[in-house]
Amino acid sequence: MIFLLFLALVPIYKYYMNRKYYKECIEYETLFIKWLKDPDSEPSIVRTKYRVLLLFKKANIKERYIAISKDVGYGTLQVRDTPVLYQYPSRVKDIYDILYLSFEETIGYYKSSMEDAYNLFYWINYFIFLPKNISSYIGLSTNNVWNKIIQVVYWLVGGVCTLLLSLYPEIIRCVFEDIYYKIVHILS
Repeated sequence: MIFLLFLALVPIYKYYMNRKYYKECIEYETLFIKWLKDPDSEPSIVRTKYRVLLLFKKANIKERYIAISKDVGYGTLQVRDTPVLYQYPSRVKDIYDILYLSFEETIGYYKSSMEDAYNLFYWINYFIFLPKNISSYIGLSTNNVWNKIIQVVYWLVGGVCTLLLSLYPEIIRCVFEDIYYKIVHILS
């Protein structure tokens, strides 16, 4: 029963956390646009940098680079690739264009995540590919051979368990009750 309650709370949690990030992102984007139009309107915008970069990171927004040239004298230019997201807030046109697009992409990510919270197909897909999702969450590569082997084993075990449960429901129930009572006896 507690497990079912927990499962019911997961989509609610997912929805409200993504809603919070969605609103926060819109607020920071509005603040950024206001600051671009009137620099004196938001003198404390630099204080939002850490949180904005964190929101971008949580939304898996990849760092983008642009080439910036600088005259170093004697007719020579120094050209370097500059990370754009880390330049937040900036009034350099090339940078703020990309920052604006990054805000829009982040807002779209959180809006989509809010919608996924109550999308049945999202959750079915999530549980079908659970090992891959766990690997991704941990930060491991999801496209290696070991992940694919673990995924196939997960499907096989799930299929065998489903088959056994449909063929022998009473025996399976008795086995789980026996295990449950032994665990309760050991813990008490």
